[in-house]
Amino acid sequence: MTYRVGPERQLTWTAEAVTDAPTIVNLVHHPYWNLSEGMSANIDEHILQLFAESYLPVADGKIPTGEIRPVDGTLMDFRRPRVMRKEAGLDYDHCWVLDRSAAADDLVLAARLSDPRSGRMLEVSTNQPGIHFCDWSVMDGSVIGRSGQNYGPALVSASNRKTFPTRPTIQTFPLAALNPDKFTRALSPMDFAPNEAQRRCKAQGAVRSLVKNKPDTPEM
Repeated sequence: MTYRVGPERQLTWTAEAVTDAPTIVNLVHHPYWNLSEGMSANIDEHILQLFAESYLPVADGKIPTGEIRPVDGTLMDFRRPRVMRKEAGLDYDHCWVLDRSAAADDLVLAARLSDPRSGRMLEVSTNQPGIHFCDWSVMDGSVIGRSGQNYGPALVSASNRKTFPTRPTIQTFPLAALNPDKFTRALSPMDFAPNEAQRRCKAQGAVRSLVKNKPDTPEM
């Protein structure tokens, strides 16, 4: 497993696997995100877009039922950017089926997350068939981050890219087996950028600075 920083504001996670006997492999990256300033706010005002037409419904224990259900007309529809504010009686802890060919292994844009207050934006790409989004409503504040901040409900979001959960027991899901003569790789670039409004402000600020510091034009 490797992390690579760059070019520019990109962080790329790569995991590779080989085996000496047939086995099940599901390479998962499970980061937590809060794009607000100083982790001082929860993620209720973050804006999320998932590039997925379907998702995996779950039963007790958050175990997928095996159904692949369209997001159209449901609260799971994040095809257009939407505020992540929690809906009554609903915890987001599901896998979304990305818009791609089942046999494709190329990178696709999976998710876009932004915080209007801080101006930060994150785009996540992957070569995996699904992205699992969780709003961590179950967190009780007992987990403490590096800055000393308690991670309570809805303070962070998780977005892990992977083969569908419980694949060994649900035969209609994409294959997750690895044989000794094969090699598998999970790849996920994450691009960080300010939003358009912040870019404009910075550009305007740069122009004002140039005008302010422009040398006087000599009289002719």
